[in-house]
Amino acid sequence: MDIVIKTLPNLALIPYNTSKAIIFYIQRKKIVKLLEALIENWKLSQVKTNYKSELKKFQFLNKFYIITYVLIMTLPTITSVYEYICKQQRKEMIEVWFPWDSKNNDLGFFIGMAFIYWSGSNVCFIIVSADFYIFSTITVLSILFDALKNDIKAAVNAKNVKKLKIAIERHQKLILISDNLEKIFSFIFIYSFLNAAFALGFSGFELAAAKTLHEYSLCVPFMIGALAQIYFYCYYGEKLLIASVSVANGIFESNWDDLHDSKVRKLLILVIQRSQKAKKLNVLGFSELTLDTFTKISTSAYSYYTLLKDIYYE
Repeated sequence: MDIVIKTLPNLALIPYNTSKAIIFYIQRKKIVKLLEALIENWKLSQVKTNYKSELKKFQFLNKFYIITYVLIMTLPTITSVYEYICKQQRKEMIEVWFPWDSKNNDLGFFIGMAFIYWSGSNVCFIIVSADFYIFSTITVLSILFDALKNDIKAAVNAKNVKKLKIAIERHQKLILISDNLEKIFSFIFIYSFLNAAFALGFSGFELAAAKTLHEYSLCVPFMIGALAQIYFYCYYGEKLLIASVSVANGIFESNWDDLHDSKVRKLLILVIQRSQKAKKLNVLGFSELTLDTFTKISTSAYSYYTLLKDIYYE
């Protein structure tokens, strides 16, 4: 039972990692079209928001995300070396069968450790790379919604009907891009949520049962990594939601009542109605990428933890 609990969360990363790579490969043409649509919309933006501050925030959060995955692989390795040097004990990161003696042979032990670190790092690299693309796409999409709000406001105040019509067309395109983003990655969203909740439950149980420094180094970074992944998905989903709603605020803050063109006024009302329906990224219709969902998944993970604890101690 101990081996299953300690090994299963790590083994669960393999199909998760593979599924991400497969989805990106299968959807590669749609992903390219998505990028082209974002670039086209960016070029049409008239008023540039302070996107540099958003990019700095994005870079800072991504650095933190990278650090969590580096810790997942590095801390257990450091403690394994520490156990070997100070206590003459050979403790591997996970229970793995090797065609050589890694338990009683020093060379075999370090070769095994190097293999685990190398393979685990590759898994983490693919996971982080896929997540970075999704996070960056949502960030750019959010920036474009913010820019659109300012573009509409400026066009209305200047009574520039031509620019206003272009901005309204861009709004429709941004909604379409958001829908396509959801269709392409909805499976990754739900798989990430399930995998994170699963990992949190098992690593939480390992943390409760941990007694040595090495055992703590195995479960704590893993738990932080799972929490970070699910939080980042929900954070960026919430960011897109807020940005999409803010488009209507740009209209309300402008002098749209002064427009005499009835057709344009009707179009603005349509934009307001669309914006009031916040653009939420759905997870195959089961849930949404919001911070409220993060709270619910954290609660579910705790339920998994208590269930495992009850089963283990019966």
